[in-house]
Amino acid sequence: MTLGTLQTLCVLASFLAFAVCTVAAPAPQSSPGLPGYGLAAANATNSFGYGIGGLIIVISGFSYCFMGKKAYGPSVFLCGFFTTGILSFILLDVCQQRWRRFGPSAEWIYLIVITPLSLIGGLIFRRSNQLAVCVMGALHGFVWSVMILFTGLGQSFTQSTHIVFILAFVCVGVTSVFFMEHMALVVGTAFGGAFFVVVGADLFACTGLAEAVNLCMDGSSLPGSGQVPGIAWGLLAAFVVLGIAGWYVQTRSSAPMANNEWNPAYWLFGAIPPSARPPVWFPQPTAKAEDAMNGPVLGFPYEKYLNWFRR
Repeated sequence: MTLGTLQTLCVLASFLAFAVCTVAAPAPQSSPGLPGYGLAAANATNSFGYGIGGLIIVISGFSYCFMGKKAYGPSVFLCGFFTTGILSFILLDVCQQRWRRFGPSAEWIYLIVITPLSLIGGLIFRRSNQLAVCVMGALHGFVWSVMILFTGLGQSFTQSTHIVFILAFVCVGVTSVFFMEHMALVVGTAFGGAFFVVVGADLFACTGLAEAVNLCMDGSSLPGSGQVPGIAWGLLAAFVVLGIAGWYVQTRSSAPMANNEWNPAYWLFGAIPPSARPPVWFPQPTAKAEDAMNGPVLGFPYEKYLNWFRR
């Protein structure tokens, strides 16, 4: 048995273990002091739909946390995956609050709607590096704003102040990418991935963290520090530790990348450094024109190979 086959079997075994634990787990209780709605509803049962959603979030969060800048392409996809998933989740929550509840099949509606939209969002981000890098910074700022609101700071905020607070952190996250690109992306992916790991884990543990995060995003009734269960504070500590671990893994063996033309600051403001070659805004065709003169091509020994064929 090869190493690749063994790794594949381990991944499949972890999927099976998560699924079995999810089906066999008892029904969770609502967290004290936190009104349940959305994915962490008070009357929810720990169904297979919750297990699939939590498993997807945990695995993708671990990948985003520890790969980050070291595996840029997959991280761009995961950034689009998470961003589109958050927006889809917020829209579905708004639909439940403004129009009608989804009932006992809410977890399957969330899963069936959010998963394909998130995959499409990830593929779209893979087609635009500039957009993806900016959104990586925005996602980092959003994560920190939500986790700060989780500590109870936002209980004194009004609805408009809550929105301004989140937007300010998002703007700071985007701006940080322009001025310290390497470290901003490393820290952003590390703590962003850690955030999704603990949120996905809460779909199994049911500590109330997911409910509190949902309230922080909604802003209608922000939780106070006394309303959050003690075990949810443990997940907050795990978020910090996991983010630091992801930052360490990404920076341990990777030097900062040299500035080049795909940096969004250069793309937006035209600030091309002297060491970088200028970007090609309008690529020229490489085919030779029909009326072009035939000239000698240096550096390739055509006669040597022609004589070899003539033998």
